[in-house]
Amino acid sequence: MAEIALEGIEFKGYHGLYPEEKSSGNTFVLDIKAFAPQETHLSAGQPQLGHHWPDYGRIYALAEAVFLEPQDLLEEVVSGILKALKKEWPTWTYEVSLAKMNPPIPRAEGSTCIRIPFSKVTMRCSDLEP
Repeated sequence: MAEIALEGIEFKGYHGLYPEEKSSGNTFVLDIKAFAPQETHLSAGQPQLGHHWPDYGRIYALAEAVFLEPQDLLEEVVSGILKALKKEWPTWTYEVSLAKMNPPIPRAEGSTCIRIPFSKVTMRCSDLEP
């Protein structure tokens, strides 16, 4: 099975429920994996090229367009990216993960946790289907 992946894309964004997240923003790390449909064949070791194959630049552009719209929940951002990818290349399947670096999660008094490095949401195409 062929897979196209963009991993470790860093964005500055303003997603979150808390007012400080919407004003000061946070760093986010996005990972996208696209999986070719089962009927994709390799010819002489090379995948069939053409308009049915996603390209890195277009994947990035679609993800960035969705990401730039602030949302309360990371699930909304990830779902929007999945829908945009599926609309562009409907026969492919996708996995999208979005991590919020240093989320503003209050620690309980007396906690031994120094910091919470990130929170992460991962969804696959099947997560969107009824």
